[in-house]
Amino acid sequence: MSKKIFTSTNLLVSVLLVASVILGGCGQATPVPATEQPTSAPQATAPQATAPQAAAPQATAPQVTQAPAGQSGLPDGTGKRVAMVWGSMASGWNVEVHDVVLAELKAMGANVVLDTNAGGDRTVQISLIENAITEKVDGMIMCDVATEIIDPVIQEAINAGIPVVTEGAFSYAATNDVRNNEWLNGWDAGLLVAKYLAGKPGNVVVAFEPGFLPTEVRFASFSAAMPYLVPSYKVVATVKAQYPNTIPEAKAQMEALLTQFPNEGDINAVFGTYEGETIGMAQAVEESGRDIPVIGVDCTDVVLQAMKAAGSVIKGCIGSDPTSSGKQGAINLINILNGNGKNIPQSTWVQVIPVEMDNISTYTP
Repeated sequence: MSKKIFTSTNLLVSVLLVASVILGGCGQATPVPATEQPTSAPQATAPQATAPQAAAPQATAPQVTQAPAGQSGLPDGTGKRVAMVWGSMASGWNVEVHDVVLAELKAMGANVVLDTNAGGDRTVQISLIENAITEKVDGMIMCDVATEIIDPVIQEAINAGIPVVTEGAFSYAATNDVRNNEWLNGWDAGLLVAKYLAGKPGNVVVAFEPGFLPTEVRFASFSAAMPYLVPSYKVVATVKAQYPNTIPEAKAQMEALLTQFPNEGDINAVFGTYEGETIGMAQAVEESGRDIPVIGVDCTDVVLQAMKAAGSVIKGCIGSDPTSSGKQGAINLINILNGNGKNIPQSTWVQVIPVEMDNISTYTP
């Protein structure tokens, strides 16, 4: 499957109805990633922030840009001093976007003077951004941004004359945010769950960890879509596995639910809003010997390998195209630094791709 930047403005129409719906709760085992160590760890207490409510989509369709230029048509980034500030590298999607951004910046001749990772600590991420401002870099690109905490610091960079591109953050402070269509993520996940319910009662276990806007949006969309797609839809229970121990916590909670609901038909499907939840719950289901389909968002390498394993209960995932996201973000930043950002909207939207076994061989994250 060839991948391109999402160019149709019509795909959002199906999910705009979810704006008024209230956010609510309702193979082989993959090794748990090692705990991350931050690039720099100042002694400070992470700020406490109230988890934001998912933002409703705008009434107008989002603007999009053209697909990233080919290697021969890349903008010239020679001499541009760029900082990369990642909030975490625990997610496979974050890692994949990071590697693509780094390779693309180097291909354009940019000098990546800072390549940093906060290890999931927002206080550290703030310090890394402030350090980049002090270093007077020409531009910054960021991923895994908790907007309610990081947006004010992004604004400090903007005020200092440093353009900022964010990846999948839904940031409105950034010069440009390359964002996945999270509303479509939730809708497409709902379609897959409905498909694998195959007419069975809609008793579903959902996993949702509030506090990160993109996953809140996709969960809101899924929750709004399911009653329309499956009239008998019922949330049996909600798994709330907390980062950075998402996989083992999701597995343990799912094991408890399988004991609590032991009968055939008590649970008909499982949905995870991102990679770690999906993997952890799938491990529990597989080890129990029960045949309950699991659907997740984020088709990272870990999820794809788990899907391909014999006896896997993961039947599908929604891919958020980290390759196109990373390429577009790097290209947008260099174009902005070259003074060619007038036609780049504040939000650049990237397509999402439903992946099942019948098209998994053609999907490359």
